[in-house]
Order: sequence, then C-alpha cells, then structure tokens
Amino acid sequence: SEGTIASAKIDLDYTIKGKSFNREYIESLRLHNRNAVTWDDDRKAAAFVTAKDPVVLKFAKNTVGVIKESGPIPLNDNFLKAISLHTAVGLVGTSYVIDPATPYKELSQQQSVLDYLQFPRQTLEYRAGDCDDLSILYCALLEATGVETAFITVPGHIFMAFYLGSTDDPSLKTFDSRELIFRDEKAWLPVETTAIDGGFLRAWQIAAKQ
Repeated sequence: SEGTIASAKIDLDYTIKGKSFNREYIESLRLHNRNAVTWDDDRKAAAFVTAKDPVVLKFAKNTVGVIKESGPIPLNDNFLKAISLHTAVGLVGTSYVIDPATPYKELSQQQSVLDYLQFPRQTLEYRAGDCDDLSILYCALLEATGVETAFITVPGHIFMAFYLGSTDDPSLKTFDSRELIFRDEKAWLPVETTAIDGGFLRAWQIAAKQ
C-alpha cells in the first residue's frame, strides 16, 4: 500500500569459449504503491478493473438481481444492467470529486508523472472518485455481470462505453445510431461516468456528444 525502495542482488553466470564467469550486481529498485500509474499508455487503467473482487461482485449481482425479480422487460439486457448499476451507484451516495493532488486532466498530459487510481472497492467505500476512478468502477460493475466494456479517452478526460450488441441485433433498432459507437460489427453505448446526478440517459447524452 506504500511505496518503498528495495535492494536487489543480480547474479550472472555465463560461459565464453568453455571458460566460466560470474558477476554480481547490487541495484536499488523503487516500488511504487499499488494505486500508482503513469499515463504513457491509457490501457493501464484496465488493470484496475477488478470485476472478480467479491465486493464488486456482490454489489453488481445484487443490483442486477432486482431486474430479474421484476419480471421480463422488453429492452436490451445489457442496457437494463447499465441503467440499474448507474442508478445504484448514485443511490449509495457516490459523487464525482476531482482529486486536487492528482487531477486526471493535468496528469494525463504528463506521461512520466505518477497518478493515483482507486480500485473499485475503494471508490465504493469512499463513495467518491475522479473521472478515472468512476470509469474504472462502472467498468468493473458491468464486467462483473458479463457485459464487455471499454475506456474512451479524449484530451484531459476519460469515460467509458459498454457493449450493447452486434450490429444485426434487432433490439438496436430502438436506439438512435448517432448516439452509439460502431466498431467491428459491434455497437457500443458511451457513458459519462461523472454525470451521476440526472440519471442514466443524461450521462449517455453527454458522452455521445463527446
């Protein structure tokens, strides 16, 4: 949970023309804390999407279970899961809070500077997070219920999208194609995870404009 400097001994044994040699090196390694990340590659955020964490599974499956108990609803299944999880995150009091020490907008432009990302269970516990924390949380909750997700990055901001269905899925006819993302015969629905207040449809509309 904390960064530290550790010593490492490297032993090197090798042979050149039948003669054996040995070298020993002592190096210092800086180990960063488990929440540390640099934004030289946006895909690193995926390592924080812990969909199999028991805390995440419990929250996600209990929430989605309410849909099943209410009986069949004539809407896309992934769409219903996304609505219910977005609503549940808001109902437990989760809010969007910019971390003044490590704001994503600034650190994402500085690829060598360490940022601090929360794991989903931390965001659920703290009930607050930056845009990256909330995107990670929402991805983890959806992945825990079997819904494929992806990150979307634009200059100074990160949000997410989830797999809605294949392009030949008849249920997609009820959606406005201008508010979806189509890639490799898959339809994705973008969500602005910082827009917790105002409902799921507002979060979708904001993300679609971006």
